[in-house]
Amino acid sequence: MTAEDYNNSIIEMITQDYIDLANEQSNDEAIRFEDLDDAIIGTDQNGLLVYDYHQMVVAFINQGMAADDAIEWIDYNVLSINGGNGFTVIFT
Repeated sequence: MTAEDYNNSIIEMITQDYIDLANEQSNDEAIRFEDLDDAIIGTDQNGLLVYDYHQMVVAFINQGMAADDAIEWIDYNVLSINGGNGFTVIFT
């Protein structure tokens, strides 16, 4: 195992632990989007999951979408969900 592989495995483990912790701390009304766990950056003061917009775009690009399509999909299908109630998106 190279040093880079080791570092990546540690980062992946820490990231998954952080996502699991955020999910545990979220309230029952928090909306969790499928396939966007990598974009979760924590919970807000109300226990709602907080997503990083840029990481959401990256997640969809990694799933095969073009960047423009990912942005359009997020803007239409995520940001408009429930009038923003149930989750928080941070624009970075």
